[in-house]
Amino acid sequence: MDNGLFHMLQHGQAGEVDAKGDEHIESTVDALRQTLDQNQRKLLLQIIDEKDLFNEVTAQNYYESGFRAATKLMIECLYLK
Repeated sequence: MDNGLFHMLQHGQAGEVDAKGDEHIESTVDALRQTLDQNQRKLLLQIIDEKDLFNEVTAQNYYESGFRAATKLMIECLYLK
């Protein structure tokens, strides 16, 4: 049986789009760095670090929330028929 969702998850099509976006962001940041002086570059790097930390915390929170929801669904489906 062909399951499109399973196929997409196995082959990581969403990851390919993310990689292209990451490349674009990286090239844009590099171009910006070349136009900034040393203090401005420091500020830029601090902003990028804060953004990355925020994204990591947000991703962790979504993962935990999804895991809880999946566990609840599994319990409902398997044990509370």
